[in-house]
Amino acid sequence: MLEVIIESVKITLLVYVFMLLVELIELRLGHLLKKHLTSHRLTQYVLCAILGLIPGCNDAFVVVTLYISGIVTFGALVTVMISTFGDEAFVLLAAMADPTMAVSLSDVLALSSILLVLGIGGGALADFLVARFRIPTTAKCEIPHHDEYSDHRFNWKHFFTEHAFRHVFLRHIPTLFLWMVGSLAALHLLEAQFHLSQRIGGSPAAMIVLGCLVGLFPFSGPNLVFITLFGKGMIPLSVLLANSIVQDGHGILPLLSFSVPDSIRLKLFKLVLGLAAGFLMLGLGF
Repeated sequence: MLEVIIESVKITLLVYVFMLLVELIELRLGHLLKKHLTSHRLTQYVLCAILGLIPGCNDAFVVVTLYISGIVTFGALVTVMISTFGDEAFVLLAAMADPTMAVSLSDVLALSSILLVLGIGGGALADFLVARFRIPTTAKCEIPHHDEYSDHRFNWKHFFTEHAFRHVFLRHIPTLFLWMVGSLAALHLLEAQFHLSQRIGGSPAAMIVLGCLVGLFPFSGPNLVFITLFGKGMIPLSVLLANSIVQDGHGILPLLSFSVPDSIRLKLFKLVLGLAAGFLMLGLGF
């Protein structure tokens, strides 16, 4: 339990820093963000897809914070969650140097390229579906603006009191931390009781389905097994791709604390895309 609390504190503090930075940037450069980012969706998709390819979950945390602030769209959020595969990226890169693993640079580049393209396309499709079928998404968290900024002078004391403490810390951090602790504790319990990582196996088609289902969990654990199995030549690229599309490591946890419905919509969209892409690649012989 101590490990869960420490991990939750680390993630919460990291997200808190990102939220402060985004709030500060929005206050100081909000007009530029709306002009060059919020108003240009293709720029959002490309930027978020590239961010997602950076190993680790920090890129997802940044985009979730931008989404909560209303700076990027739901589609941009989908983009980064498709292109990222969390801390598993570090393991995949390390596997290239491991003589016991048959993972080559071409494998990593192929997977990254496919995730980049699917991320951009998936984000655009998600925003189209939201607009076409009027799918409700959670309203952004309004960042309060005060009259004292009208003369273009910035008051740091006011920022830390009203924004850093009252708005971000008191309004968001307690809920975020509780979600972190609850989610990580539940998932660690599932892994300990059912040994999910040891139950992974089957035909390529079954593995694609299983890889997508395992990817629904907001943690790394069993997802690492797919990289190991791929490195040992026991599963094709299609299975690893399907799992990589659906899973996002811890990246979705801050979104869960902000909007459970948006988190469910995001995961369902990625589940369908992961299954479709996985079976298409399998049909093409990969």
